[in-house]
Amino acid sequence: MHLHYMTKQAQEFTRHMAGMICMFACMFATQAGDSIPIDIRLGSSQQAIRRFATEVYEHPAMRRTQYDHTLTRVALDGMYNRQNEAVQMQLGDGVRAGRVEADTYTQQTKSTLWGGASYENGRRMNTRFNETGDYERLAPYVMGDSVGGNLSTQTYRFHGGFARTVGPWIIGGEAAFRAVLEYRRVDPRPLNTVSDFNGKAGASVALPAHYRAGFSLNAGRYKQTNGLKFFSELGVPNVLHFTGLGTDYYRFRGSRHETYYNGYNIGAALNLLCEATAGWRATLRYDYTSDTKIMSSLNNLPLSHLGSHTFVSEVAYVCKEERFWGVTLRNEDLVKQGTENLFGDAANNIYPQIASTRKYTNLRMRHTIEGLYGRRRPTGSEWHIAPVAGYEMRDERYLSSARSLRLSHLFASVKGGWLHETGRWLVCLDGAAQFNLSAGSDMEMPDTVTTWDEPTHNLFKHAGGHYTVLRVQATVWYSMNTHNALSFSADYEACLYESGNRAQQVECSIAFSF
Repeated sequence: MHLHYMTKQAQEFTRHMAGMICMFACMFATQAGDSIPIDIRLGSSQQAIRRFATEVYEHPAMRRTQYDHTLTRVALDGMYNRQNEAVQMQLGDGVRAGRVEADTYTQQTKSTLWGGASYENGRRMNTRFNETGDYERLAPYVMGDSVGGNLSTQTYRFHGGFARTVGPWIIGGEAAFRAVLEYRRVDPRPLNTVSDFNGKAGASVALPAHYRAGFSLNAGRYKQTNGLKFFSELGVPNVLHFTGLGTDYYRFRGSRHETYYNGYNIGAALNLLCEATAGWRATLRYDYTSDTKIMSSLNNLPLSHLGSHTFVSEVAYVCKEERFWGVTLRNEDLVKQGTENLFGDAANNIYPQIASTRKYTNLRMRHTIEGLYGRRRPTGSEWHIAPVAGYEMRDERYLSSARSLRLSHLFASVKGGWLHETGRWLVCLDGAAQFNLSAGSDMEMPDTVTTWDEPTHNLFKHAGGHYTVLRVQATVWYSMNTHNALSFSADYEACLYESGNRAQQVECSIAFSF
């Protein structure tokens, strides 16, 4: 009853907020976008060059000139994902979800506004060894069991930002909020609530030769309440607090099922953008995320801490003429470091902390070089091709018991697309094929395999070898009049693993743009 009440209230809140944002979007679009036909605005927003080397636009002040026109979109989306066998068992072997969303980008004389809201309701299928939300952020310090099951999820997102010209300067800011509710109505029964708030502010200044340099700061606050209950009279499975690669806090196995996470993040970025037809753009960004796992059933015992360092750099040269082209070099590095606290004997249910030790590390890197070449005709038609090559690696280690997992791949892909406008119709076709070649993947685990080692062995079996990713997407817009358009899009992706596993995903969307 309590869970039903929480869900109903959250849905009511989302409907009101989404309605307010859509109302403001309509007001902005009416003020700034009515004079420009919808087919011109849609064609401009779909140019391939606008989706190339976009890291610089994470700076809110740089978004002042990201698009030429005002555009608002309200959409209803559906997604179906299925794997023959779960690659990452903690995330399950499939997802079914539906989403309603509204987004707007509004150009005014001296300022730009953008914002949006979305509500997603879905189900993650057959999750095991994880009863905690936001696994990719908090792993390995999650609570889990070997039973698991389907997990119902609801996600609410709101964001908004602005950029305003003040002489040679542009100042900008952006805020985003995400709330998540996860639950299961059969044993084991997790109830996870997540709140995640992020804010960003920055400024850019005009330089000679149509260049603009910017600096931004961002900060955020994170909280998750993670609980687990059982109502079956037939017994309960063993519940563990995992610490990485099949290890766990053995001392706290069993009945301690109430935890929460306190987290925050801070970061900064430097950006360079050429606003002329051709020129350089560059980004250098650093983010730090801190998450502490606290066991509330033991007088708020701080069990572990996870610190994550993210480094991103991107350098690109872009030419936006009729024959457009570009080349970009992008590097992403993530370093996770996990520290576990050690405690003495309890006195009055209070465990004194006697030491802490750093046992878990996870290094991820991805280095990519990408090219783009295409032609856009005055009629609005366009074609493009984009070759990509790179290297990615994941090196995960748990030090005290000599456990390690290394996944390393060289990859190459080619992407392409075609955009054509005829009368009231606008058609866009995109496709991609990527081959990932294993380049030194290996695993070190104990000879005696336990149930808790299963996720690591399973991940290495599928993701340690070669695999191929194929994708095709089609979108059709119909302009009902000069101001409004309807669209339908379908996106299919397949991942074929050397192990024989196959993952498939289908996404469909119906949208109204104005």
